[in-house]
Amino acid sequence: INTVMYYSPTIVQMAGFKSNQLALLLSLIVAGLNAAGTVVGIYMIDRCGRRQLALTSLTGVIVSLGILSGAFYLQSSGLMLGLCERSVLHGSCDSWYGWLAVLGLALYIASFSPGMGPVPWTVNSEIYPEAYRGIGGGMSATVNWVSNLIMSQTFLSLAGA
Repeated sequence: INTVMYYSPTIVQMAGFKSNQLALLLSLIVAGLNAAGTVVGIYMIDRCGRRQLALTSLTGVIVSLGILSGAFYLQSSGLMLGLCERSVLHGSCDSWYGWLAVLGLALYIASFSPGMGPVPWTVNSEIYPEAYRGIGGGMSATVNWVSNLIMSQTFLSLAGA
C-alpha cells in the first residue's frame, strides 16, 4: 500500500493522464480515500469482526487490482472495444482506460484501508504473549518497513520493464 501511496501520481500518469496537476489532484483523492477508509475500519473492526473485515477487504482488493491490471492491459494492447469509435477527438481513447485505471486505484485504496490496513496491525498487537509483545511487534514493524523499502526502490524499474 505504501508504494501505491508514494507513487500514485506516477501511476495516474502511467494510466494516460499527462497533466501533473491532474495527477496530483487524483492522488489527493486517493489519499483522502485512504484516510476515510482507515477511520471507517477503526470503527468497524469490533462491530464486524476482524475476520469478516479482512476477508471483505481482500475481496475488494482482488477485484480492484483486476480492474487496474485490465485497464493497463487494454491500454497497452491497443484494443479499442468500441469505445474509441464514438469519440470525437482522435487519441482520446486512452482517457477511457485512464479513468478505468483511476477507478481501479480508488477502489483498491477504498477496499484496502478499512480492512487490510488496520486489521493486521490490530491482530499483531494482540497475538503475542505479553512478555514478547514488544519484541514481536518490533520485528513485525521492521519486516514491514524493510519490505516497504525494497518495493519503493524497485517499483519504477519494474513498472518501466
